[in-house]
Amino acid sequence: MFNKNFFLLLIIVPLLSNELIINSTLVDINQNPIYNANIFIENASSLKNGTSTTELGEFTIRASNNDVIVISHIAYETLFIKANIIPPE
Repeated sequence: MFNKNFFLLLIIVPLLSNELIINSTLVDINQNPIYNANIFIENASSLKNGTSTTELGEFTIRASNNDVIVISHIAYETLFIKANIIPPE
């Protein structure tokens, strides 16, 4: 059975109108960092669009508006998150 209990702490930095850099930390339900999780853009044409978490659960990935970010780890259920840029009001 896969563990579904992990969380993201997101810091999103908008770049151009359609791009953003996501700096984040992946942790479990007890706030322990999740090491060596794979993060990539779904249907990306290049593996250069992927990364993995550090020992502290940290990662950085560049995404475009409406990209689907995939987070996978052998001990957890795979998570799919749609990147949306919300303009300031």
